[in-house]
Parts: sequence; C-alpha cells; structure tokens
Amino acid sequence: MAARPLRFREKAAAVRFVLALAWRADRRRLALLLTTQVVMAVGQGVALLALRDVLAHSAAVSDDRGRLAATLTGLVVLGAVGVVSSVTQVCTGVWEQVLKLKTEALATDRVATAACAVELAAYEHPDFHDRVERAVSTAEQHTTTLLTSGVSVLRAITGIVAVTVAVVLTAWWLFPLVLLAALPSVRVAVARQRRNFGLRAELAENRRMRRYLLWLLTGRAPAQEVRAFDLAEPLRDRLVRRFREAVDKETVFVRHFARRALVARLFGDLFVATTVVVLLVMLSRGWLALPTVLAALAATYLLSTQLRMAMRMSETAGGTLLFVADLRDFTGGPPAAPAADPEEFTTLSTDRISFHYPGSGRPALREVTVELRAGEVVALVGENGSGKTTLAKVLTGLYRPDSGTVSWNGEPVTDPARLRTASAIVFQDFQRYKMTAADNIGLGHADGADDTAIAAAAELAGAAAVLENLPRGYRTTLSPELPGGVDLSLGQWQRVALARAFFRDSRFVVLDEPTAALDARAEADLFSRIRKLYPGRTILLISHRLLTVRDADHIIVLHDGEVVEQGTHDDLMAHGKHYAELYLIQAAAYSDVPTYPVRPGRVSG
Repeated sequence: MAARPLRFREKAAAVRFVLALAWRADRRRLALLLTTQVVMAVGQGVALLALRDVLAHSAAVSDDRGRLAATLTGLVVLGAVGVVSSVTQVCTGVWEQVLKLKTEALATDRVATAACAVELAAYEHPDFHDRVERAVSTAEQHTTTLLTSGVSVLRAITGIVAVTVAVVLTAWWLFPLVLLAALPSVRVAVARQRRNFGLRAELAENRRMRRYLLWLLTGRAPAQEVRAFDLAEPLRDRLVRRFREAVDKETVFVRHFARRALVARLFGDLFVATTVVVLLVMLSRGWLALPTVLAALAATYLLSTQLRMAMRMSETAGGTLLFVADLRDFTGGPPAAPAADPEEFTTLSTDRISFHYPGSGRPALREVTVELRAGEVVALVGENGSGKTTLAKVLTGLYRPDSGTVSWNGEPVTDPARLRTASAIVFQDFQRYKMTAADNIGLGHADGADDTAIAAAAELAGAAAVLENLPRGYRTTLSPELPGGVDLSLGQWQRVALARAFFRDSRFVVLDEPTAALDARAEADLFSRIRKLYPGRTILLISHRLLTVRDADHIIVLHDGEVVEQGTHDDLMAHGKHYAELYLIQAAAYSDVPTYPVRPGRVSG
C-alpha cells in the first residue's frame, strides 16, 4: 500500500498547520529559531568568501607584512563567523527542545479534542481506531519532526543560496554540476516517503495489538488472571509473532530503498569527484588560479554537503508531511459548539428507531417506540443482549439511530449533544479514574467541583463513609499504582460511580445495572430510596433482576432488539407472557417473593 502523492496545496497546508501550532505554542521561540537558522546559513557563505579573499590577497601581496595583514583580516572574519555560529547553535538547541515539547502538547490536545467530538458509534469501527493510532503517533512524533526538519531545511536552503552566491562569484558553472549530482537521491527520497506512509498505515493495527498484548503482560488489571490461568507464555508468543510480522515488513522496506539509495549516492559522489578532477585539470593547465581552485573546492564540498542535508531533512519532512496531512484531516473538523440546554423536561420519546453496530448483520434495535415522562421511574428489562444498554445510549445521545426519531417534549432532536447535556448515566462498565476521589465524582462539571456538593453526592450514593476514612479523604488518589494511592472494592467503586451521577444533577438519569456489584441489602436500600434520591427526575433503570424493579411506574421489556411488552409490573404479570415467564423463573429462587397467578390482562406488547 503506497500513499498517493500529496499535491503542492496539501503540502503547504500541512506546513501551515504545524507552523500555526508552533506559533500558538511559543511564537517568540519560533521566531528566534527561524532567525538564527538564516544567520547560521548566511555565515557559511560569508566564511567561504572570506576564505577566497584571504587566499587571493595572500597570493597577490608580495611583502610579508601585507600578506600577514590580509591573512589576519580574513582570520578575524572567519573567527567572528565561527563564534556567532557556535553561540546560535547552542541557543537553537535550547529553544528547539522547549518549542518541540510545547508543540507536541498542543497537537496532542487537538487529537484528544477531535476524538472526544466523534460520535460514540465510531469507536465500533476498527478503521477509526487505526486513525486514532496514527493521529496520536503523529502528534507525539511527526509534528515535532516536521518542525525540526523544516527548520533544518530552511537552514540548508538558506545555506545553499549563500554558498551558491559564493560559488557564482568564484566559478558559476560548478552549481549546476553539483545540483545534477543530487537529483537521483531526490527521486529515491520521494518514493521512500510515499511508501513509508503506506507501511505505517499497514502496521497501525499491528501496533495497537502489540500495545494491548504488552498491557496484558504488564498491567495491573489483568495481572491476576494472567497468573491464575498461566497466560504469560502464550501472550508473549503472540507479542513476539506480532513484532516478527512488523520486523519482516520493515526489513523488506529498508532493504529495497537502501539499494536504491546506495546507487543514487554512488552516482552523486562520482559526479562530484569528476567535478574535482576537472578543477585540478584546469589548475594544472593554468586556466584557474590556485586561490580560485581552493575556494571552488571548498565551495563544492559545502554545496554538496548542504544539498545532502537539505535532501535528508526534506525526506524526513516530506515523509512526515503525509502523516501531518492525515492529522490535520483528523483534527480539521469545526470545534463542537456547546450544546444548548434543553427546555424543561416533560417527555422523552422514540418513534420506530433502529440501530446497527458496524459489521453486524443483525440490528441491535428494531423499530423501537417508547415514551418516558417527567418524574417517572421506568425500568428497562430483558435478557443479556436484548438491546437495553444500546437503547439507553440512544436516549442519552451517545448513539445516533440509523432510522427513526428521538424527541424531547415532542420535538425531534437533531443534535444528540443536547441529550447528553440533560442526562446522567451510570454504566455497568463504569470508568475508574486514576485520580482523587473528589475528581472521580466531580470531574467534568462545568462550574468546577464544589467540595460540599461532592460530599453530598457521595452521601446519597452511600460512599461517604468509605471516602471520608481514606488517608487523605476525598483528596486520596484512587489507584495503588500512583504514589499515596489506594484501591477500592468493586462495590465501593460502584458507589463512587453512582455519586458521579448524583453530582451531575440531571433531569434524566440512566442507571445501567447500578447494583451489579452491590450486595443484596445495599441493592434493596438503593432501590427503596431511588425516588428520594432523584425527586422529580425521570429515571431509566436497566436491570436483568426483575425482582428489583417491581415498584417502577412503567416497565419496558426488550427481546432481540424489539419492545415486546410494556406496562406496570401487575399488568405484565397478568398478561402472562415474556416478562411473567422471566419473573417467575427468578422468583422461584426466593421463598418470600410473590409469584402472582398468571392470567390475561390488558397491556401493550
């Protein structure tokens, strides 16, 4: 897979993108860096002309005093150029290092912003993960590489111009000869750039899998299972195989272009050597004076060196241009506008919505129509894989349905971000942030995390007693992998996740299996207090434990992505169909649960 060549306009746009990042990161250092490159390059031309003049004056002046004066003058000029070059080189190294770090930080922030703006469904596509992998790699490496190599190219080009002026003033015909010597290497470099980008794209999935396998072998979360099931050896074997695949492809690539580069380099060296021989022949026949020949030889060396440097840096910059263009495309969307806060909530409804996961031939949701009213506790039940969590994600704006309509107060919602703004959701696979307990509860709140509000949310979730007794209270880091950090039990973590939802204080709250990690007493306590915890709020309660949702105002039953029944618990039991069957199966394990006679009744579904 070879990338298509970038058009000039695309290359220019990629360069502008990086320069804009660097300018925004630290405009003073960028300006100093560019200025010093020009000064250093011009100094080479000045030094070459000074050398020529020293040699010419030394040959022309007959007396020793005059020859000494001419030599000293030239040496002073050369020394001054050398001092300026040394000072600027040291300063450049410092400025460049700081600028690279600041530019990388800004580029990485752009990637994070773009990734968070993408709809959640995109994360189901392998291609999207490959793009994120390339974008992260480019932000961390290629933006700064393009910046530094671009600066070096500027220096080389300026140096070429300065040395060319000196060459033209000495022996103008040398310039086209040295330039011709570099052309084969230029062609090889361009071909290598395109193929390198294609190879990186091919290996993106390989890199992601290597990182994942390495995490399995070194991460804290999988450590116990890796040891319990003796998985270290097979995982290492898989990691080695992945590395071997990458090495094999890299080896083919490197060998192919190494041969081409060697031939091009030998051709260029032969051309330069021929030029030197011509100069020596012209000297031997008296067509050129010795000072001119010596200056021409120095100019030839400097010019060929600058051309090679320019080509090497251009190859590096050109290769990164493809990556930066890809990064620019990834981050190039308009920034997401802040979602308008929906008006007061009265109803949230769907009308015949369907949704497919990428690569799945079967719809996760099929023609689903439901309505949730303000202040209701609505239970969403069904077997595993019935579509409960998927429907919740559509209702909260995390997924956009393939067809059908989601409406807020009867008005179709065109921007899912409005639903996200008005919703709070506790996922069954909630995130455990390696941050303080306070951050785990209040992170992301627009007005900042108020300590009193955080403590109140923790109290509602039943997490306050645990968090207050931590070594540093709410300022304790919840990760034993970090200094001073501690870990919580799964049930305690679930209470923290609940506190996060309480802290958000949203009008529509989704609790997706909120008690999966709680014991029976804690579960019963939570459900008995659910209306008190969320007074006036609409609550969507997802559970496969039907015994815990009997008191819900409305129960929606999903099966294979379709709504098969909905109504109150008593209505559904009287209906005697899918819900009643599941309820009786679960109730059989408990002696104190009413079993309800199954009889016909009025219910939808």
